[in-house]
Amino acid sequence: MKKHFTLPVGFLIALVSMCSLHADDLMQNGGFELPVVKQRTPMDQGGDPAKGGAKSKWAGASVTSATPGEVVAGLTNELSHAASQSFFIQFNNVSQSYQTAALQTALIPVQPDSSYRIGLWGRVDKKNPLVLGDRPAYLKLQIIFFKADGVTPVGDPEFRVQPIPGGKNRDPLFTADKWNEFYTLIQSSEESAFISVNVKFETGSNPGKTNGILYVDDFTINGPAADLKDAAGKPATPAGSDGTPDVTGSKQ
Repeated sequence: MKKHFTLPVGFLIALVSMCSLHADDLMQNGGFELPVVKQRTPMDQGGDPAKGGAKSKWAGASVTSATPGEVVAGLTNELSHAASQSFFIQFNNVSQSYQTAALQTALIPVQPDSSYRIGLWGRVDKKNPLVLGDRPAYLKLQIIFFKADGVTPVGDPEFRVQPIPGGKNRDPLFTADKWNEFYTLIQSSEESAFISVNVKFETGSNPGKTNGILYVDDFTINGPAADLKDAAGKPATPAGSDGTPDVTGSKQ
């Protein structure tokens, strides 16, 4: 009589994650090395990763803040997980709700019916950290797959949320002593030809103030690359008038 063994769910998840590490990284300039800066540089002063040229797959970057200077974001060479630069987000005692720094990828070709791992590394500033007890900020990922026309979404957007540095019932993920990774696994459907990810760092609606600096680095989209031969003749046609896909997120 044959014996059947069932692998633990945690082991299977770890195995999928480990295998994803060896898959193609479809993102370019996920390490925030372009454009090159010499100090902490806000986006509107030359620290915009979407201005990294043809070697960057960041299609857009923005800051939405009710009062100028309350949320500042851009590139810095002060601290990095790998290489020389990272992306910083600074909340200056922000009391308003939904104040945001956001990054958006271009349309990136993917294989249909395939697994992808999306992740980034984060660390809070030692001298000016986001701490438990203050009103948290939130890392929000909005993930959308598109059909081969580059315009039509496949299904509904997928959302992932991580409180920064943590929540009442969640230990801090991003701390001052070391870099830690936030990641998620997602499956493309049979109709998927492109993926676009909107990355937001946002204050919530609860009362209080959000204060501190977060550094993020090495944003990756790991998984099988699209067959460029199959994609020939089917270029992306983003729906956004500014040349980026229309992935406007709701306040979740």
